[in-house]
Amino acid sequence: MLIALFTLNCFTSEKSLPGVTGSGQISGKVVGPDGTGIASVQIQVSRQDNEQVLQTTSANNGSFSINLNEVKRGTGFNLRFSKSNFKSAARAAVISLPNLKVDIGNVVMFTFGADESLSLRRITGQVYDNFAYKPLIGANVTTTDAAGQVLVVSTNENGRFILESNYFPLPSDEEKQVMRDNGISEMDIQALSTFAIGVYKADYITRTDIVAVITAEENPIRNNPVRLYQKFGSIYGHITEDTLGTALNNVSATLTNSNNQQLTCNSGGPYDANSSAPYEPLAAGLYCPDMDDDFNTNQNGANGGGFKIKDQFLLVGTRYPVTLSKTSAACTARTAATTNCYRTKTTYADVLLTGNNAIAGAATALMWDSWIHGTVTAGSGVLVKLYNSSNTYITEVTTNASGQFLFDHASILRNQQYKMTFEKSGYYSRLIGLSAPNDPALITITIAGANNAGAVTMTALPPPTHCVMGTVTDYWSTLPVDGATVAIFDGGWRTATTGPAAASGGFPALSNGQFIIQGNFGNTAVNAFDVEISRTGYTGETQVGKQTFKFTHSGIAACPGTPFNLDTQLACGASGVGPTGGSNCTNQLRLYPIGIYAVINGGSKYFRNQTKQTYEKFLTEKTGLTISGRTGDLIRTSSLPQKTYDFDGIYLHFDDTPRILPNVPEGKWSNHVPVNPNGSSPAANGVLTEGIGADSRTNAWDLKNYVYYHFYAAQPGSYTIETTGSTDTHITLTAQTGANLGSDDDSGTGSNGRIGPINLLRGWYYVKVRGKNDNVFGFFDVRVTGPAQVQSNYNTMLSPTATYATNCGTNNGNLVVSWYDATGHLLYVAGPGERPSVDLNECSANATIDMHGPIGDIIRGRFDGKLRPIAAAGAAANVSTGTFRGFFNILRTE
Repeated sequence: MLIALFTLNCFTSEKSLPGVTGSGQISGKVVGPDGTGIASVQIQVSRQDNEQVLQTTSANNGSFSINLNEVKRGTGFNLRFSKSNFKSAARAAVISLPNLKVDIGNVVMFTFGADESLSLRRITGQVYDNFAYKPLIGANVTTTDAAGQVLVVSTNENGRFILESNYFPLPSDEEKQVMRDNGISEMDIQALSTFAIGVYKADYITRTDIVAVITAEENPIRNNPVRLYQKFGSIYGHITEDTLGTALNNVSATLTNSNNQQLTCNSGGPYDANSSAPYEPLAAGLYCPDMDDDFNTNQNGANGGGFKIKDQFLLVGTRYPVTLSKTSAACTARTAATTNCYRTKTTYADVLLTGNNAIAGAATALMWDSWIHGTVTAGSGVLVKLYNSSNTYITEVTTNASGQFLFDHASILRNQQYKMTFEKSGYYSRLIGLSAPNDPALITITIAGANNAGAVTMTALPPPTHCVMGTVTDYWSTLPVDGATVAIFDGGWRTATTGPAAASGGFPALSNGQFIIQGNFGNTAVNAFDVEISRTGYTGETQVGKQTFKFTHSGIAACPGTPFNLDTQLACGASGVGPTGGSNCTNQLRLYPIGIYAVINGGSKYFRNQTKQTYEKFLTEKTGLTISGRTGDLIRTSSLPQKTYDFDGIYLHFDDTPRILPNVPEGKWSNHVPVNPNGSSPAANGVLTEGIGADSRTNAWDLKNYVYYHFYAAQPGSYTIETTGSTDTHITLTAQTGANLGSDDDSGTGSNGRIGPINLLRGWYYVKVRGKNDNVFGFFDVRVTGPAQVQSNYNTMLSPTATYATNCGTNNGNLVVSWYDATGHLLYVAGPGERPSVDLNECSANATIDMHGPIGDIIRGRFDGKLRPIAAAGAAANVSTGTFRGFFNILRTE
């Protein structure tokens, strides 16, 4: 009412205003009853003195202005305001100021069905993941209300959302009737209360086809719940020969999509569809489109070595392992004359785009899957060893009943030359360094499949002219060892088994542990002949699998009458005086039993069962070498549970034993991983934790998001180091010298790292495993494969011999020896703090560690002392067990 009076006053007082003519302006703001600016209001301005009509639209905040040309001071204007969902409004204005501008202030507009008291209304709904059909958290839902406000909310943990506004209008019945009377259709009337809803989320296809109709205070969307479809892409790659130059066609690229369907396409074609727009899936059943896109390579199109897999379930934001295979049943069976074989490779692709997503590296090479086969004239039982061109040992096999052999190893590579040596008792060996006809056989890999070494000839040794005899004994007991294998090399290996055996061929009967070997031993040079002795349950002096030494023969061919006797004609070193003896000549015909052995109270005890070796704490709370064993083994019964019967047991603990490991990276201890893991010595496992950024506790607590492992390459040769599992790992290989030997991210299966095949010398190596980035976490396994380790010659890692002792006084010494007597059911012990009185003779122990090798090598030493008994109830008994003497020879396994 006040506005109307003011307007009337303005119009009637026009003649009293001084005359001014020029450019003018009318401005103001359109708002709702709560003061909210209303956008996109159509504003018409008409002059009172002519028919000119001007138009403008309110801004997002509801403000507006309209410029006037050639207007006089005192001119009046009518303004009309209209917007869908709102009742129309009108105002008047008079140019009265000298600057020819007027601001009419706020113009209030009401929605249908509302007055000064606004009605808060809601639009509700729920969003689902169409693939998983589960509520989708964090999806963004948006609409624009009648006032032009953009409303955005996110779905909660149940996928639900609520949009609320004072400007979701609902016309009253009376208002609807007025509109009908004015010729407005029912559809247009309903549209006044209809709002379009948009739903979007990263890696999902945006939905804008959702509608809500306002009919009440709370209004669910139509077709609730709404489903979002994940974006999808395609995966492509280019496959080449291992030269990375020549396209390789007909490689099967196989993956499993997010719908658990296995899809396979071939490199180079044939293709089953044309490429299409990124958002458009191929026809049902088709997923191998052509390679006509621009992949920044000249290997596009058919026969270019490329493949592409497109499917609506290759979802954006997902990593897919891809297996590349070009093989055949004949390749798998290692059939002779087979070609066109390639090693299967697993890579991956991260689908990050709705378009083309490359496998790791975009292009990858498949290695030749080559093997070597042949036949040896010496028939079965020939030991065939494979070396590379640098004489580095790779692997070995034994010929079958037909004299055939086959090498199948990852180190057999395209265009590389290899050497093969051949050894068999009764035949001249063909070895590296020997001249023809006893030189190694050579072969160059020229076929992606079977490479035939042909027929390899071995020459039989001539009839023997000399003899050697001797007796193999047990180092601990000094008793003869029956059933040991003895071999002497005189151009080829001559072998025999230790007795007892009956007289035969003019030779006398053999006693326990005795052997006689015939050969051609006329060479009298010092140390001309090599000897090897082996038996299950024994080691050699320095080698795990055998005792080795050299000897000098007299050259006298007194065979079979008086064979050359190694029991009396001792084996000499290079500085020895020959077969007649000397200070450097010793008897080497002995084997070292594996286990723990002791003479306790005058009786021998053999702790050869359940022998274990660890590094742990015991009694003294100091970490050190700990070995144990029992005189009997686990007895398996026909019914469960299995029962371990009561046997004597022994326990040796050496404080502060150096865990021999040189130059550990960062000065930290690492984890052991075995070479060539098996059922009893599996691959090492680990876990990666996610990075914790700049947290102050990172340094204070020395927290790391990587792990170190170590292994010992006992035999020089070709090794492969890799991780397995679903965690995206990165590995680095370091030598004990600190030299970085390389890193890898994705050469292994899936997203795992792999280094190798790589030729390594004997020594320690360290493997650092971390995630691809700081956000990676999860479980993994570490695996190292390489040449057989058991016949390697190690050096002791302790120098000089380490000694240990205790007199059982408080905090005295660094040794604990414990024996459980299964007969008397008593535990006996010698260790720091175990002496019940000042009598030094009732409890003491001494020990030495003479050999302490790396993993897989020998730990050997001696021990003795007196152990005090502890009664079954735990009370001390002040008696002595008497003299205690022992020997241990075990393999370091951890």
